[in-house]
Amino acid sequence: MKSTVCAIAAGGLALVCMLPAYGQSSALSHQSAVEVAAVEIHEGVVSGVLINHAPRTVRDVRLLVRENWYWTRERRPGAPSPGRSDFVDIDASIPPGGRAPFSFEIAPRPPRPDGHFETEVEVAAYTEVGR
Repeated sequence: MKSTVCAIAAGGLALVCMLPAYGQSSALSHQSAVEVAAVEIHEGVVSGVLINHAPRTVRDVRLLVRENWYWTRERRPGAPSPGRSDFVDIDASIPPGGRAPFSFEIAPRPPRPDGHFETEVEVAAYTEVGR
């Protein structure tokens, strides 16, 4: 099992945590520290809510946005796959137990009849502030 990588900033006032790669587990998962909830996509805008389950204020949340592409015919996929991933930084300070709404635009998806997109949003990194 790989653990969450954390570093303490000067003076011990900030804790920066990088969560493990997708599919790996850790003692501190994004579900237990910072949760992404109520994600909706409408006309190229992704919106949702960040919920802080950590014992300290959280800021500098970095989201990993995956636009997964699923071929209609998996045995004979076309080329290239239009799936993509990107990071989005959320400028919010969320107190313990608090919530912060977010929204951002994603690039237009190419019109394709040979499959469909599914978008996933997860926490990739965040900073805990305080002692």
